[in-house]
Amino acid sequence: GDLKPGSTVGIVGAGLSGIEVASELREAREDLHIKLFDRGDRILPMYPARLSAYVKRWFDDNDVEVIPNSNIVKVEADKVYNNNESHDLDLAIWTAGVQPVEVVRNLPVEFGPGGRVVLNQYHQVPGHENVYVVGDSAALKHAPSAQVAEGQAEQIAEVIEDILKGKPLPEEMSDIKMQGILGSLGSKEGFAYLKERTVTGRIARMLKSGVLWMYKLGNN
Repeated sequence: GDLKPGSTVGIVGAGLSGIEVASELREAREDLHIKLFDRGDRILPMYPARLSAYVKRWFDDNDVEVIPNSNIVKVEADKVYNNNESHDLDLAIWTAGVQPVEVVRNLPVEFGPGGRVVLNQYHQVPGHENVYVVGDSAALKHAPSAQVAEGQAEQIAEVIEDILKGKPLPEEMSDIKMQGILGSLGSKEGFAYLKERTVTGRIARMLKSGVLWMYKLGNN
């Protein structure tokens, strides 16, 4: 609300959060210059090119500058440094992920990318099999998300049940099943990748709204 007309906003990270923040901000403030710093070659590279192209086209049509292959190496009060270039900003919004909390960072365990705890296939800390790590603190092949944490929780419950019953643990745990993604682009458009199908436009936005309502009702 304090941003003057014509201010420049930089959003670091073009995952789901960064995309939604950029689109909501654009819809709320047409006068702002918005820069979205994306680490990859294209937006959401783990999903089909059609989905990436749809999101990029929305940003192009709505005058949001997407900067690919970004690597933010330094942040100051009024600018960020992307590789060897500096960008003057009136506001920086960080959506590029979080590091585990301090108590986890100080554990005497092995860490993987992002300072996350390396686990065995049962989500246990190797050498400390009575300790399980769930969610953003766990080093997994999937990007941190609520979906992944819920999938871990289901598998951990099965593992603990087998242990309590004295049953041998399975030789291999199945992959965590991902349901897909849902994202919004402002209040009218959106995108989804569900059951290996790409959905874009108003239908995807309606799906996203439905999920938000489900969570809201569930929490109430």
